[in-house]
Amino acid sequence: MDGNVLPSKLLNRLSKAADVVRSHDFVQVFSHYDADGLSAASIIANVLLREGKEFRVTTFTTLDEDSMQEIRNCDYDCMIITDLGASYIPEIEALEKDVVVLDHHTVQSDSEKICYANPHLVGIDGSFGACGATMAFLFAITVNEKNWDLVQIAFGGITGDKQHIKGVTGLNTYLLEEGVKRGYITTSEGSLIPPGPISRSLYYSTEPYIRGITGNQAGVDKLLQDAKIAADKTSLDFTNDEKRKLSSLIAVKLTEQGVSVDSMTELSRTRYYLRDWKMDAESLAELLDACGRTMTQGVGIAMCLGSKDDLLRAMELRDEYNRSIMEASVKLDNDGLKHMRNMQCFDSTETGFTGILCGIIMRYIGDPSKPTIGLNTAEDRIKVSGRATYKQLDRGIDLAVALKDATKTVGGEGGGHSIASGGSIPLGTSEEFLNNLDTILGSQISSAR
Repeated sequence: MDGNVLPSKLLNRLSKAADVVRSHDFVQVFSHYDADGLSAASIIANVLLREGKEFRVTTFTTLDEDSMQEIRNCDYDCMIITDLGASYIPEIEALEKDVVVLDHHTVQSDSEKICYANPHLVGIDGSFGACGATMAFLFAITVNEKNWDLVQIAFGGITGDKQHIKGVTGLNTYLLEEGVKRGYITTSEGSLIPPGPISRSLYYSTEPYIRGITGNQAGVDKLLQDAKIAADKTSLDFTNDEKRKLSSLIAVKLTEQGVSVDSMTELSRTRYYLRDWKMDAESLAELLDACGRTMTQGVGIAMCLGSKDDLLRAMELRDEYNRSIMEASVKLDNDGLKHMRNMQCFDSTETGFTGILCGIIMRYIGDPSKPTIGLNTAEDRIKVSGRATYKQLDRGIDLAVALKDATKTVGGEGGGHSIASGGSIPLGTSEEFLNNLDTILGSQISSAR
């Protein structure tokens, strides 16, 4: 690791964490279930396998009191917690075990008792400059410099957490520069055109979600006819003229449905091609996210450990998942949103995919000036997801604070990042929660003026 680039405090903590893990034969790994969490867990799994350690990986949809109790009940003496933990540091300290926490969420407290590495502790914003996979990767190369190939999996986490949208920053910059230098990553210009077989890609596309095209085969056929592109072509086969024509037609469609220039610019972002995976980082993130959201996290981790069969299974899961996301997006677009003074909200209990839908609404369907909040009622709790935009952050919005405070008013819990956050609340409290959250967001905006 480069001590001239990375903060010494972080290097010291990672070095201590590596020593702790080396002293154990078995390690229990806990991680989040999304693309970043699975990337982080997969990196750790690769490291432990290479070091000859036995291990087990357990994933959680969130770290709450129930999952914390599962951690307390763990019989093993060494644990690594990735992409989780920042909000439960005192409880983790009380475990009286050798624990390594590699998280990037907003810091509630620091710790000298456990090995705790978080970018916020060294002045780097974990919302944009480092994700769970970033921290897991830095741990990996602390253990052994030969683990640099795992930077490719790390970029699955970085792009999965959308930290590349405005260009990589913070600790992610180090990973990119070294990944390119070592030949693992190649960068290229992005496009509004969804990748893959073009007729199928447009039909299932939610990035971007194109009203009248997504989920509408007749609309897809008409668009390709207007662009004079054969329906059996893939995006890689396009001539420059075909790329320009189709991109222009998509841009017109998105403009007509009210998509901001910022969102279209974000769509054309830099792509990161992963040498050994023979796909770009966003495609890897898509595979991991599909495994996580369909509760087949083991497939994603096995894929990252080199299983070709699990890679094929992950691709099948991705296709099924994308179809479900597309159908849920079209339904939500048709049903409409509930608009409040300072936010817009929807209920996804019937369809699921609350966090994903929040992002799609925020960019392509809803009012780009208001944060988007989604609710999903489970058996005993209501899960909450929230998404904002960079422009909203500039106006004073901080969803991590807003959701933490609003959920607390009704006996729930929440937090995360300023731009993307989540939580849970008791059944029967949704109306009170939404009203309180709307008031809190209004106060944030007023205070920033």
